[in-house]
Amino acid sequence: MKIAFFDSKPYDVESFTPVLKNKNIEGTFFESKINKDTVELAKGFDGICCFVNDDLNANVVNRLN
Repeated sequence: MKIAFFDSKPYDVESFTPVLKNKNIEGTFFESKINKDTVELAKGFDGICCFVNDDLNANVVNRLN
């Protein structure tokens, strides 16, 4: 499984990486927030992890689908 992490900070990478490795999940960390301009970065991933400042409006959610 491949998960894209948006708006990730160094402490997110540090805390999520060991957990992902233990669960055999591949994580890719993007510094950019997910929004209408960056949603294409999620292409090819099985899921995403977003945070409170990301912009998951209807357009973004529909493009993720």
